[in-house]
Amino acid sequence: MVVSPAVASAALASTALVSAALTDRLPLMAAFRFGALLTTALATAVWLVAHAALDLLPSESLPYYGAGLGAALFAAMLALWIHGRFLDRRPQPFANDGRLMASRLQSLLAAAFGAKLGVLLLAVFALRVDGVKFAAMATFCITFAAVALVSQLAIAGYVARAMTKRSRASGHVAVATPLPTEKVPH
Repeated sequence: MVVSPAVASAALASTALVSAALTDRLPLMAAFRFGALLTTALATAVWLVAHAALDLLPSESLPYYGAGLGAALFAAMLALWIHGRFLDRRPQPFANDGRLMASRLQSLLAAAFGAKLGVLLLAVFALRVDGVKFAAMATFCITFAAVALVSQLAIAGYVARAMTKRSRASGHVAVATPLPTEKVPH
């Protein structure tokens, strides 16, 4: 089988693109794994203390506690996928403009927050349809909020460290372009 040089170069370019996309996602997968393990360990410790030691949570609330944990981790994974759009290494028209990068990051953060809120609302509606009582609903919602916050902090710290290492290695720093009303120093 003879392959033309054009087809071979196109295949090589697409393979490089897929490889770059996977390489960009590897820190995100590691960050999610770190955040999920940390929050699951903390949630387990909180359950043991609140249920076994202090008798604050009844045994009947365990499924809703677990559902809150699972839904929050799913929301974190969805938000992290949205955040991954910021780490895309393909050439961007705003790659050297700090203000445009900041506005893109802000819009991605808003979209990730919307995704988390959407997961919470869908889960609450599903629980309401099932006729879940208030105490179980409160257990789910409080667990979701706590796990979402802890996982967001853990993942953000992990990603920030990874991005710092990457920017130090590349030696590239984005600089804000001056606004039209600002004076440019000569």
